[in-house]
Amino acid sequence: MKTAICASTLLLLAFAGSSSAQAQISRFQHIIVIVQENRTPDNLFQGLCLPPYGASGACGVEPDHYDIQGYGFDKNGTKIPLFPVPLDNAYDPPHTHGNFEQMCNPNKTTLYPCSPNTLLPTTGCQPYPNNNCSFEYVDPEASPTIYSYLYIAQHFGWANRMFQTNQGPSAPAHQFLFAGTSAPSTADDASARFVAENPGGLGCLAPLDSVYYLIDPIHAPFEYSLVNNPLGTMCFNHRTMATLLNNHHQTWRYYAVGGVDNISSIWNAPNWIRAICQPNTTFTQCTGADWINNVDLKPADVLIDLQNCNLKNMVWVTPTGQNSDHPSGNPNNPHNGGPAWVANVIDGVSNSPCTDTLDQVTVPYWQDTAIVVTWTTGEAFTTTCYLLFCPDLKKARAITKWDSACPSCSSRLTRNTLSTAQTSTTLAAFFVSPS
Repeated sequence: MKTAICASTLLLLAFAGSSSAQAQISRFQHIIVIVQENRTPDNLFQGLCLPPYGASGACGVEPDHYDIQGYGFDKNGTKIPLFPVPLDNAYDPPHTHGNFEQMCNPNKTTLYPCSPNTLLPTTGCQPYPNNNCSFEYVDPEASPTIYSYLYIAQHFGWANRMFQTNQGPSAPAHQFLFAGTSAPSTADDASARFVAENPGGLGCLAPLDSVYYLIDPIHAPFEYSLVNNPLGTMCFNHRTMATLLNNHHQTWRYYAVGGVDNISSIWNAPNWIRAICQPNTTFTQCTGADWINNVDLKPADVLIDLQNCNLKNMVWVTPTGQNSDHPSGNPNNPHNGGPAWVANVIDGVSNSPCTDTLDQVTVPYWQDTAIVVTWTTGEAFTTTCYLLFCPDLKKARAITKWDSACPSCSSRLTRNTLSTAQTSTTLAAFFVSPS
């Protein structure tokens, strides 16, 4: 269902705005959306509440505090402490729409609100290295370090109550970030008919008879299938953010790993969209001008574009699997490069030699670029607000203003609200060379 549900997503705003020593600007020239995977504030940012980088007094529900807690509740209301694990702990909690319902544990009559008593299993909740449950947090003292994330949260803007619209996994979440919907068409979007799960195919290039699972007000809370037959059924027709940007003569680029066999393929949102992909007659290749010019299948190219003064007005940056923060599910293939990758991109802006002219003033990229870092998929790990508030799923379309529907969960920024980053700020200590 399409609504601002409490699928608690973290948003960090690294505003490269002006300081007193810099010229004032009237607008941003560039927006960078860095999309990471499958973490919640309680899971990834517990270090804000713990030494050596944080303190317990910094966390709580009061204004100017990080709204993070170190425990959750099982189905009986028993408090379950979160167990510390390193970032590369392999356990990958399931995160389908059904797992959202399991985590939400809503009232069965009204389907809202979510209960604080989750139905997530507690089997496997034990100290590392044997922890295999959703009640865990990333140990800030473990290796690899997550200090770059904690540093950004403490020195830039922090928004703990930003809510993912879809109630499921990564592929539909990326569609909402790129298009504001995972619906197959504009009419489907108006009818609240959305893709709810990761697909069995890859958008316009999906093989014949691939299956997408959708949800709508008629079938909710159950899903139904959309089969890619004939070919192109899964090549969707509706507007996206790219449509808006093109119409206003603004440039854009989407960085994503390509290849059918790569996990990051489900993170490539433009390949779902017919107007962008413009597939060939066999639906095996995207041929559209927007696809050729604006979809870059090597994420690290964003660092080259930052140095070569080729940063577009709006860019989405998705990572390789190793840099995604997504638990790998395989202890021999850890996904532990996320903090260094994100720091690399941010420092690429800070250290870029490139400038823009705004209001007849020459300014560097660092001054006129807004950087947003967000994590998709909120049902994998426990999180505070996610368990407490959730509007009626069957009345979702009637809710048009989130703050009035759920005032206790209204979006807010805390800690250095929209703080100004100084040009001397650097994350160079956290970088690694991109793979």
